[in-house]
Amino acid sequence: AAALVAREAAEGKHQLLGASHPEALEARRDLGATLFVASRPEEGVAAFRQALAGLQQTLGFQHPTTIAVLAQLRAALSHDEEAAMALVHEHSSGNVTAAPDWE
Repeated sequence: AAALVAREAAEGKHQLLGASHPEALEARRDLGATLFVASRPEEGVAAFRQALAGLQQTLGFQHPTTIAVLAQLRAALSHDEEAAMALVHEHSSGNVTAAPDWE
């Protein structure tokens, strides 16, 4: 139930504010956290990646919100140290992690 509400909130903000609006991206991050806690880690990581990519493009790599989402995604990937380190390397080198895909 919580995942459904979080998904509806993320999609609603996306439609209302646009894909690159920080509030829409933060809702996508919230969806990632909700999915991860709901034992749907692959979907949660995908939502975190979408939020991170959008925040990198919209707010920049050093914005506190971007860095917070990077930390959340890294924690979600803690079971896969290679992927977590690759993520940190991509971010520190200024590469966008993934293109947001809202569809």
